[in-house]
Amino acid sequence: MPATTARLTHLFTRHWPRFTLQVGFALLIRVAVISSGLLLKVVFDRLAGGGAVWLPLAALAAVNLAWTTLWFDLSMARFEVRYIERVAAGLRTSTLAGILRRPAAAATEHEIGDVVDRFGRDVSELRILPAWTANNVGRLAGVLPVLAIMLAISPVVTLGVALPFALVVAVARMFDGRVRRQRGASREAAAEVGSIIGETVRAAATVRALGHREHAVARLRELGRRRERIAVREQTSTQIQSVVYHFAMNVAAGLVMVLAAKELAAGTLTIGDMALFVFFAAELGEVVALGGVLRQRFRQARVSLDRLAELAAPAPVTAPTRTWLRTPPPEPRRDTGPAEPLGSLRVRGLACRHASGGGVDGLDLDLTPGSLTVLTGAVGTGKTTALRAILGLLPRQSGAVRWNGTEIEPAEFLIAPRIGYVPQVPHLFTGTVADNVRLGAGGDIEQAVGVAVLSADLDTLPEGADTLIGVGGRRLSGGQAQRVALARALQREPALLVLDDVDSALDAVTARELWERLLGGDRTILAVSHNPYALGRATRVITLG
Repeated sequence: MPATTARLTHLFTRHWPRFTLQVGFALLIRVAVISSGLLLKVVFDRLAGGGAVWLPLAALAAVNLAWTTLWFDLSMARFEVRYIERVAAGLRTSTLAGILRRPAAAATEHEIGDVVDRFGRDVSELRILPAWTANNVGRLAGVLPVLAIMLAISPVVTLGVALPFALVVAVARMFDGRVRRQRGASREAAAEVGSIIGETVRAAATVRALGHREHAVARLRELGRRRERIAVREQTSTQIQSVVYHFAMNVAAGLVMVLAAKELAAGTLTIGDMALFVFFAAELGEVVALGGVLRQRFRQARVSLDRLAELAAPAPVTAPTRTWLRTPPPEPRRDTGPAEPLGSLRVRGLACRHASGGGVDGLDLDLTPGSLTVLTGAVGTGKTTALRAILGLLPRQSGAVRWNGTEIEPAEFLIAPRIGYVPQVPHLFTGTVADNVRLGAGGDIEQAVGVAVLSADLDTLPEGADTLIGVGGRRLSGGQAQRVALARALQREPALLVLDDVDSALDAVTARELWERLLGGDRTILAVSHNPYALGRATRVITLG
């Protein structure tokens, strides 16, 4: 079974009981609709014969009221909405889980704007598909009894009704390939626009400083116009198909009138039969139109599933997940206790190479409690790569990492509170400085802030540690951001502190003070640094390159 087909199958089977229930509702509604057509025939026949119509009219009203209530009040309001949201939550959870299972530094190769577009647009496209398909299974199943009733009344008129729809299906298939290509191009264009907007906003200060504002706006305008052209072509093809379907419905209704006239005059067809044919012709027309929409939806779903699968790979994007729509999820487990003591960390034969050929190869490393080990070397010699590979943030080609003599899987074991990691470019979240330092750990932040040489900076902020930073808040300097991230790592009192050029944005005086405080305690530190003071105090210096 092709991968995309397997994903579509899993999308439907992951909530199989709900899908089956929705199909059951749809079949009941089809029975009611067909019954409405038959009751309509009785009403018109009695009107033509001068009989009483109150009883069949009452039955017709009751049947329509019943299926309307079943559809809107029970199926849609109580079951379908929850079904749709479960599918959406499951897809987003599976995709995010797949991203988080990868080595963190290589979690995704896609631009943030593209990722957000896939979580939004593609999930929105897929979330409706199972419920929508279940609802229309009943409509498709209702074709057989409708055709059987029509053929039993008049095969000639039935053929006249079916012929336009058969031609429509043939014409519609001519557009299939074009619509599929245009839909894929439309998704790519939308993602490209989202990516350029995200990049421009993140680098707004740089764009203004370099005087490239007009160039950035022109580039965005160019991509917007390209997206507009592609979207217009896609919508044009889709609307042409829709117009053809509705035209066929009108032609079929006209053919019913023409073909039925002779049989009506001969007495082989009644007024009620004619009304029934018009009613069922509309039903068949909707089913044929539905067939076209069904093909479009499934083509669209294949594109969207493939795009989400790229993000989640190698994890399955349609894996069963708990969505917690009825009850709140349990509180996440927070390991805030003391870190396991570090007796030794031994790295042997570590190799982590990039596709470009750079990286690190054959690295051996021994860390003991209270030591400072510094990796140094020229730019591009693999210092950051070495740290990330040791921590499991990048996949390694070979090598072993042992904690207290036991070989470990770094990505799963070397996490807080065992490890405190500060990357070269730290990421802070929108919130207060205190929230960023604690990040769920709790406790007083004064000690961590003091070691990170951040106390004086907090005194200059309007609300100290409670000052909002990030979107809509205060903008921190590069050095302040580094030290907030360092305080966050220190807050958990890790057994091993891993620092990647943590003083690169600091002046010499502040950097010296920072290292003095870091080395003032009994901390085990693995660092990338060129700071003379750190190099002078290091237990071991490893020069790469």
